[in-house]
Amino acid sequence: MDSKIYKKGEKMKKYLLLIALFLFPIMTYASPVEVETFSDLKSSIENGETDIKITADMSFDSSISISNEVIINGNDKSLNRSSGYTGNLFTIVAGGSLKIENLKMDLGASGWYMDYDNRYYTQPEDKGYVRVPIIDGENDTVATTTLISNKGSLELNNVEIKNGRSTESGTAINGNGNVTLNNTTIIHVSSPKNGGAMLEFHLFQWVVVRFM
Repeated sequence: MDSKIYKKGEKMKKYLLLIALFLFPIMTYASPVEVETFSDLKSSIENGETDIKITADMSFDSSISISNEVIINGNDKSLNRSSGYTGNLFTIVAGGSLKIENLKMDLGASGWYMDYDNRYYTQPEDKGYVRVPIIDGENDTVATTTLISNKGSLELNNVEIKNGRSTESGTAINGNGNVTLNNTTIIHVSSPKNGGAMLEFHLFQWVVVRFM
């Protein structure tokens, strides 16, 4: 092969490589930010982190606002309500998006039960609704709001929410945003108002969801 042609070919390869690098920059994958305390989780989200991995069981004692796209990998850990804390955990504002995967959440009210022996009717039995009193456990924390207030988009994958009591509707999830639940369990939650588990979703999609 002529040496001049070879050199021109090599130069052309270099030019094409430079053009390719300019037009298609090398994509790098940033590892999730790892957190082992609730304080770390909250500050990470407030500082703009969008991909987070929980590395230890933790308790929440305040609320986190979600205004952009956030993904939390629970890593099969637990995020539980602190005793005495009655507020919510996440507030997803309009335009915000929260995806939670592989996480268990205990809301701190494992002792409540429904007193069927003292149930009553709001109208004559053939027309009215049956009311069943809820008796709280001695050490139950009764929330004053929902766990997740959602006016944006919420997706739960392989998540368990249990042992919840609140004075408002939708003990687990409330709001008019979009909700997607995949392989998710909501168990032993109640409210004296409508929607013991969930209320007021705009678009609800689910694959294997269990309400117990």
